[in-house]
Amino acid sequence: MCLFIRMINTKSGDVSTIIEEMVNSLEVVTTSGDVKTTFRQDPKSHKIDLKGDSGKPVIKLKNIMYENEGKNSAIGTIGDGINTINVKTNSGDFTVK
Repeated sequence: MCLFIRMINTKSGDVSTIIEEMVNSLEVVTTSGDVKTTFRQDPKSHKIDLKGDSGKPVIKLKNIMYENEGKNSAIGTIGDGINTINVKTNSGDFTVK
């Protein structure tokens, strides 16, 4: 099995990603700016972990089971959660759809 990890790190500015086919891991870290991740197809096996100091998490995915859903964070799993998406931001909203 190949392990592919993609990391995006920025201090300021919005981050937008479109996922055609999921890699094993995606990590987005930003100091300031909104983060938006869009799947072309409904994900089948993902763990999603969104954390921020301010800004709200929005997850618009089918079949997600939440472990934690708060004002500035959300953790949820689809299927067995083999693939991971981690988003950390100090200031900014984060959306996964």
